[in-house]
Amino acid sequence: MTRQECFYPGTSLRKGGGTMVRRMMIWCFVLSGIMATMPGSVLSADAVTGPKQYWQKATEYAGNKLYLDAVEYYTRAIRTNKGEIPMEDVAQIFVSRGMAFLSLNDQDR
Repeated sequence: MTRQECFYPGTSLRKGGGTMVRRMMIWCFVLSGIMATMPGSVLSADAVTGPKQYWQKATEYAGNKLYLDAVEYYTRAIRTNKGEIPMEDVAQIFVSRGMAFLSLNDQDR
């Protein structure tokens, strides 16, 4: 008798008794998917946010002297831009991000 059969009689994985484990894993994946798409979750909020919203949020953070958050959101705006923001404005985002870096007094980044 194997160790697993001691705990769960008749459920050896070798004999095909792993259906309970598979069902548990499937339910975990389903529930995690539901939790990820619920309103207010981080994943669903980021999926709707575009580069213009990131840019506006970064400008708010910079105005409140939260420079580390501003740098993060300026970077997100640059990375997620797929043509929604014209190149002239992208250049302004780069300049604003550089100013936020200088305000951090960490010029090595």
